[in-house]
Amino acid sequence: IDRLLKKSTLNLKEDYVYYCYECEKYLFEANVLGDCPHCEHRVNAECEHCYKYFHEGDLKNPTCCFCKKKPHLKKLLRYYFPLNKFRHIIENLYFKNAYSGISKSFVEKILSNVLPDIPMTIIAEQGIPFGENNWFGHVLYSAVELIPRFLVSLKIFIENRKISTEWELFLESKNVNLHLLFGVDNLYLRCIIFPILLSEFNNNLVNNINFIVNDFYHLNNSKFSTSRNHAISIEEIKDSSDLDYLRYYLAMTRPEFYSTNFCMGEFKKFEKDGVLKNYMDLVYILENKIAVKFNNMLPEAGSWDNLHYAYQNFLNANIPLASLYSNPSCLNITYFISLINVLMSFTINFFTTGMNLEMNESCSRTFYALCIKGIVSISILISPICPTLSKNIQSIFYRGIDNLNAEHLNKWISEEIPKVKENNLNEALK
Repeated sequence: IDRLLKKSTLNLKEDYVYYCYECEKYLFEANVLGDCPHCEHRVNAECEHCYKYFHEGDLKNPTCCFCKKKPHLKKLLRYYFPLNKFRHIIENLYFKNAYSGISKSFVEKILSNVLPDIPMTIIAEQGIPFGENNWFGHVLYSAVELIPRFLVSLKIFIENRKISTEWELFLESKNVNLHLLFGVDNLYLRCIIFPILLSEFNNNLVNNINFIVNDFYHLNNSKFSTSRNHAISIEEIKDSSDLDYLRYYLAMTRPEFYSTNFCMGEFKKFEKDGVLKNYMDLVYILENKIAVKFNNMLPEAGSWDNLHYAYQNFLNANIPLASLYSNPSCLNITYFISLINVLMSFTINFFTTGMNLEMNESCSRTFYALCIKGIVSISILISPICPTLSKNIQSIFYRGIDNLNAEHLNKWISEEIPKVKENNLNEALK
């Protein structure tokens, strides 16, 4: 705020907002209910239908949420930030492909019009005080408040890493990549207001930024609502279900492009006989086979046949692609999980096929080594979503693998897999 005031970026002006004479207070955000001036849907602070920004005074057919009476417009003096003066920041991000999917089409629509001036404050009992003299009762508008909260969190994060350089100087010396994750109802706040205000604090922070948005996720085809007790808490589910399975299912049904739905019955069915359960069954079957057939020693690859080459080529083609989909700079969880499901199913099919074929000892070693390679590769890929399950798999087949992560996997993909020959598959895997 101090920087914005020193730069003379903020404009002081008087404008009309709703005031309830019955309650004797100005009404902001969740305290007033009305119709969106853009699409006429019933809204509070943000419209969950068109997602567009509107000034409080433009709300149609308002009702005070306290006394249920109609409020009236009353003048209020506040500082305003002129978004349109800085629209080039959004345009630059757009042409750098920082936006994609839902956010890209939304930003295109917003940039087709003049960006509004937004108020810096509201009058409320709770929030971050504006901090200037003669502004008692004014706290930062929620869309503005996000920036100082983010900056404080960033400062704490850097200082906790015992870095001697002052936190902002440290950021300026680095190529900062920022990945912003949020729901579709916050499109305007996160895609437009956040990067503009953040750039006014420090432009380096928005040089490399990606916007990762999801649509609404429903529970039994209705909107989640804690006030209506239409929700599921972790406490309810953690004692009866494996949280790794839950995280995988949530990723699999994530509303990345359109609204999706969570149903407990469908999740329980997935947990009982879905692809992840089948994959884990294979892990334990293979563990037993290695113990009996190879005395708990990882087999060294021997002779190869077309079945082995086909599976090896399948892994080499799809592991790097799955790794790419999980990279924050081009994150696509829907494609990632879809490909992981294919990897799991293909690995299960490869194992089932191999178990029904007669193989000599040399070909059998290659077969089991490839099965292990596939299972461990998948476990590394899904480790951010299924950390406990992944660690258990890796501990079954390899000791001291705790530090293996996506960075190591990428190095393995780019440097080690191309080196694999018929007789040193296990060495590359290690």
